[in-house]
Parts: sequence; C-alpha cells; structure tokens
Amino acid sequence: MPIKIALKKSILTCLLVATAVLAQSPYDEGQQALRDQRWTDAADQFDVVIQTGEEQVDAALYWKAYALYKAGRKNEAERELRKLERAYPQSRWTRESQALRVEYPDSTESIERVAANDSLMDDELRLFALSQLMERDPERAMPLVLEMLNNSSSRQVRNDALFLLGMSDHPAAGRALAEAARNSEDPEMQMDAIHMLGTLDASDELQSLYPDLKSIEARVTLIEALSIQGQTAILIGYLESETDPEVRKAAINGLAMEGDAESMAFIESMYDSSPNQEEKIAILESLMLMDDAEALALKILRTESDPELQRRAIEALGVMDATAALGELYANVTDENTRADVIEALVIADDAAGITNVLRVEKDPVLRAQAIQALAIIDDELASGYVLELYPDGTREEKEAIIESMMIAENTQGLFSLLEQENDPELKRQMLQMLTIIDSEESNEYLFRMLEKKD
Repeated sequence: MPIKIALKKSILTCLLVATAVLAQSPYDEGQQALRDQRWTDAADQFDVVIQTGEEQVDAALYWKAYALYKAGRKNEAERELRKLERAYPQSRWTRESQALRVEYPDSTESIERVAANDSLMDDELRLFALSQLMERDPERAMPLVLEMLNNSSSRQVRNDALFLLGMSDHPAAGRALAEAARNSEDPEMQMDAIHMLGTLDASDELQSLYPDLKSIEARVTLIEALSIQGQTAILIGYLESETDPEVRKAAINGLAMEGDAESMAFIESMYDSSPNQEEKIAILESLMLMDDAEALALKILRTESDPELQRRAIEALGVMDATAALGELYANVTDENTRADVIEALVIADDAAGITNVLRVEKDPVLRAQAIQALAIIDDELASGYVLELYPDGTREEKEAIIESMMIAENTQGLFSLLEQENDPELKRQMLQMLTIIDSEESNEYLFRMLEKKD
C-alpha cells in the first residue's frame, strides 16, 4: 500500500511539473532563454508577446532589444527601442531603454540625448550615462559634466557632477574641481570639491588653492585632503606658518596618521617648544593615531609637570594598549591622582589583569574602590570571580564598591552569591534594589521567589 501511494505521488508530481512547463508563457520562455544566454531564441519569444499585443508588451520590447544587443544585432535593437519609446512614453521600460543604449559603446545616440538634455532622461539617468561616457570619451563628456556642475539648480546633481570629476583622471577634472572649490559660494559644495581633489592626489591644485580659502572649515578640509595623500612636507610647512588653532590641530593629526620618522620628530619638537597647553593636548591626542608613539608618550610623561598634560599622556598610553608601561608606572608613583589616572587608562586598554594586580598591592580604599568598579566595566569573568573572593574580608567601602560593580556588570549570579553570605540589612537592601533595576529573567525569578515566599 505505501508503495502504491508513493508511486501515485510521483506520477502526480511529474504531471504537475509537465503542466507548469506547458503553461509557461512566451514571456517566461523568453526570460528563460535570457538566463541560458540563447539570445536569438529570447528575441523570438519576446516577439511573440509583442505580436499578440497582450500584457507586458512594453517589457517585451525592452527585453527583445536587450537580446538583440547581446546577439550583436544593434540596428535591430535600436528599432525595437524606438518602438518602445513611441508607444509607451510613460513606461518604466522606456526609461530603462536609455540606460541600455549607454551600455553599448557603438551607440552614438546616447551621447546625443545627453547633450540635448533629452526629456526622457532624468538626473539619475543622465548621471549614469555620463559616468559611462566619461570612461569612453572624456573629451566629449567633460563639458556636459561641467554644465551639470555649473548650471543645475539641484545640489544633489552638482554633487554628482563633482563625484564624476573626482573619479576621472582627465587633467581638466582637477582644474574644474579646483575652480569649484575656489569660487563656489556654497560651503558644502566647496568642501566636496576639496575632498575630491584629495581623491585625485591633486596636491599641486590643493596648494595653489590654500591661500584663497577664507573659512577655517575649508582650510581644515584641505589639510585633511593633504593628510590622506601623505604630504608630510607640505603639512610641516603649514605648521610653520599657520596660526589658527583648528587648522594647526588638523595638520598635527595629519602628521600623526603618516607616522613616519620625519613626522614623529617634528611633532616631538613642536611639543617641546610649544608654550600653549591646548596645542600640547592636541599633540598628545594625535599620538593615539600613531602606531609606535609609546616611547614619545612616556618621554613626555617623565618630563611634563602640568597635571592635565600628565593625565592626557597616561590616557594616550591606555589607547595604545601600553599595559606593561602602565603597570610599571603605577608601581613607581605614589600620587593618588596619578594612580587614579593609570587605573582609568587600564580600563581603556581593557587590561583586567593589570587592574587585578593593582588590587593585590593597593591599600588606599578610594583607589581600591575605583579598581573594583573598573573590573566591572571591563566585564571579565575571571576578574569578577576575584572581586567576589575579596568580599568577605573587605571593608564597608569595598563591599559597597563590589556590590556596585556587580550592578555595572549586570552580574545577577554574583549578587545572589553576595546576598546569601551577607547579614548586614542595609547592604542586603542595596543588593535587592539593584536586582529590581536589572531587567533579566534570573533577577525577576529571584524577586518573585522572595515575594511569594510564605513565612
């Protein structure tokens, strides 16, 4: 019996498949032929759809032209597209036909339509067409792009034109971008033009542009463009003459990103000679962008007497993951504020082991509480276990810090463990309050058990 049922199912399945195949329309057959790259067969199937005059004729005209293009029958393809445009001017396939023309280099009609600003072409399609034509015939396409840039009322279209210029290696593209950056009254467009000059590696154009830029934002943007190009010598030259703090900061960051020996030496000499705390802070922040600035940060830390600058140097070491240097520093300083800064830097470096070492040697209750909470921020499982081991013998301040650390880490199991061993009503109350704040199934279940517990 089961064999007969299986056989019936098999027969029915075959019949259904056969019926589905037989039911395929010429349009479906044409699509299948396209997938199989049988271009002539596809064109023939779409022609059947066109001749019947039923649904999807506009789509069939488009796909027939596509198949003919693929088959190398370009003149026939063009005729089908003209039929489509005359019969269905509002169809989305008419719009697609413009893009199809652009894809084929032998077709000259596409560039004629772009040049004439054909009404069938919206801004998006014109952009697509010009992006293709800029690769094939930049001399002829360039004036059209410049027309978009200079005459369009749409900011998006102007930005698109800038993008096309930025992607071109034609000599006129750099000149056009520099002109746009120099003369544009639109600050956003000016910034975009400068960015595009950066992508072109047009350092000469950027340098010639710099004296003409009035706004600080534009100068900073230009500095950033030169930074991307790795123009160390130019950036150093600007730092020797530029007075604006924001522009100088951008140049400092540019040198830091380059990170070569020349940049490092110049930044170090700047720090040593600068009387300006704000600029020294900018230099210390720039060290975080370098790969090998640990030695310079330590040198500054050893020679610097300003507490704020010392703190910034320690923070930089944390960003650099200089955990060994931070551990050694903690062991060799006695100032409470400096040690607190080191603990914060260890958190930045995600160094649970370093903070655990602090707890093993530190006696100051304030610093111990800070270190305990620091471990919670890092959320290391082994470190959390170590903190729980400290609880029974901890001072009142340490116990409160440990409870807070469990809250920070949302460690419900840790709070359950502490509740079981704690007898102080006030501390137990603190833990319960924290459990009510933590939104987890474990904490909810624990609280329900307590509330439902009968005396």
